[in-house]
Amino acid sequence: MLIGGGLLTVICSCAALCGLVFGGSVLGVATQRSDVATVIDAFMQAMSNKDTDQAYTLFSNRARRQMPLSKMQEMLKGPNFALFDGYEKVEVTYLNIGPAFSTSPNVPQGTVAKVSGGVTYKDGYTGQFQAVLEQENKEWKIHNINVTAPPKKFEDYLKSNQ
Repeated sequence: MLIGGGLLTVICSCAALCGLVFGGSVLGVATQRSDVATVIDAFMQAMSNKDTDQAYTLFSNRARRQMPLSKMQEMLKGPNFALFDGYEKVEVTYLNIGPAFSTSPNVPQGTVAKVSGGVTYKDGYTGQFQAVLEQENKEWKIHNINVTAPPKKFEDYLKSNQ
């Protein structure tokens, strides 16, 4: 009886510990997913509003050293704006967070998130994004981002903006 009670205590303790460890990490990942999605959404909103100054503030210091504001402004010229025109929302479908260290000062360092997902536009089109973010002062900042949309979206954008 004493052995059975001791075994039950060990099992319950293990279950409680597993719940804290795995439950906490699941909640942590959910929070991180939301935080990362918020940054990507803010970038897409700023670009759809042609506010490159605001969009530029969402990039890490490391990324800004490598990419001047003028490069971001070029992203809004001509048919490139179709990537942001009619933006509605993003959905993160993949998120991998982990440490990254390198001797190269040009690559993301510290806690890094590799993320991808879908982009929804008001005109019914859907696109995709892939991004790498790094934490600066406990805030997620974009290191790089790539947004794609179907060719038909570009065709329709060009037709309506001639």
